[in-house]
Amino acid sequence: IISVMRGDRFTRIGIQSQFKDLIEGESIAVNGVCLTVVEPQSSYFECDVSPETLNLTNFSEIDLDSFVNLERSLTLN
Repeated sequence: IISVMRGDRFTRIGIQSQFKDLIEGESIAVNGVCLTVVEPQSSYFECDVSPETLNLTNFSEIDLDSFVNLERSLTLN
């Protein structure tokens, strides 16, 4: 985790990644939780985490330099 911005309605996390071809709106599993990419960059991406997801997962404990597991979604082809 390279950034954590906590707000009233959501938390935005930045995740360093080797996935170079992510696109906005793509789903990616982060620690088994499906999140939507909102800011893809060449070496990282950002996702918004809703209050409900924060309450139901360990994402409320994630902080800078935390390690997470990433898995791309399967495609139909």
